[in-house]
Amino acid sequence: MRAPTNAIAPHLLAVDLTNQLPYLLRRAHFEAEAVFAEMFDSLAATPRQSAILLTVAQQPGVSQAMLSDQLGLDANTLSSIISRMLRKRLIRRERSATDKRRYGLQVTEAGKRQLTQFLPSVSKYQQGVARRLSADEREQLIVLLQRLLGFENL
Repeated sequence: MRAPTNAIAPHLLAVDLTNQLPYLLRRAHFEAEAVFAEMFDSLAATPRQSAILLTVAQQPGVSQAMLSDQLGLDANTLSSIISRMLRKRLIRRERSATDKRRYGLQVTEAGKRQLTQFLPSVSKYQQGVARRLSADEREQLIVLLQRLLGFENL
């Protein structure tokens, strides 16, 4: 009996997902999100919202375009998250003093309170995500991921 012409070659089916970098990065992302949800359940925030809040606190007046570039979020996704954060009054938009056409983002008092709850546990969160690694392995992974993403010169 002849094999169907649309059969997949056995050597192609031998691909082991647990050796594929994109698969592993995605699984690690899911793991990090699960640890975040467990540790910061009381904040009612997501990792992306926390990253946005921290970046806006570090760079008051940052534009959404700059934020999009820095955090690697597409404009539509960022706009949706920003809208939710504006409704929660964690951040606010302010017109630029130097360019009236431009708006920048600022952290509100509620946003500062949330950061005050979040920031003391960032190190513990990172350790939780990498709990199966030694401290040296964790540092090595960070360096390798920074190189993979082109961050080593930032």
